[in-house]
Amino acid sequence: DHIRSRCIITTSRNKDGIIRTTTPTHTPLTYYQQVLSPIFSAHIFNTHKSKFVQFLLFYVCSLPTLASASLPPKSLAEPNKLVLDDGAIYREFCTNFLSTILDQFQPPIARQCSACYLSSFISRAKYVNTATAAEVVSALLQYAELYIQAHANVGANGAQTNLLCELDKADMLTQHGVYYAVTQGAFYIMCFRGIEIHHWYQSHKAEYPQFNFHPQRWVDIGWNASKLNLHPFRYCFGPVKREFLHLMEDLYGLNEEEFVPPGHTCY
Repeated sequence: DHIRSRCIITTSRNKDGIIRTTTPTHTPLTYYQQVLSPIFSAHIFNTHKSKFVQFLLFYVCSLPTLASASLPPKSLAEPNKLVLDDGAIYREFCTNFLSTILDQFQPPIARQCSACYLSSFISRAKYVNTATAAEVVSALLQYAELYIQAHANVGANGAQTNLLCELDKADMLTQHGVYYAVTQGAFYIMCFRGIEIHHWYQSHKAEYPQFNFHPQRWVDIGWNASKLNLHPFRYCFGPVKREFLHLMEDLYGLNEEEFVPPGHTCY
């Protein structure tokens, strides 16, 4: 009620039948930008095991960008609309996380937390339209592909591959933690919204060629990384890995052996 009173135009009728309109001090978008977003960045984001307070952001991101409650953004009224809703609050929320993930000057822990927050948000916020969910997964996959390519280039003479072989699990998670958080984030979103994204992509891939969800792309993520001993599935949370591999089998008939070269496993 407090948030609605600050950023949503409300009307009420008193006992005499007179309609009263309450004019908010913010639109939902400016309330997010000027009030909640700074609080989230300074306090909530860095708090370990914060729970219920996060639902404030979850709620505000679902609101229309305008103050009028009768004018929902297009993505809420038409969740599968082809035009991405660039004005939606949740898109700005997601953009902030993606910017942190891609910023090499940010601390690794901040980048990993951003990947976790982003994947959890996209997975659970059903008001986020399918196009945005696909866009986020595509961005995470692109980061993973570039990361693999960078290590493949460095290790062209075999030195980098040997180095990775010598690292134990703790060292791998420390050195490549952002990469593992990003790949797990992509797998996690697909566990919740993979079927939805798959059907959306089949219908709209001509309009969005940059959102490549061909099954071979998923195979390459596992295969090419495993050749460098990065092993995204080996360092993925068990339930997420199993559910994702089940999804790949259901959608594309792929079994887990197809995601890794001979002599490697997903475990």
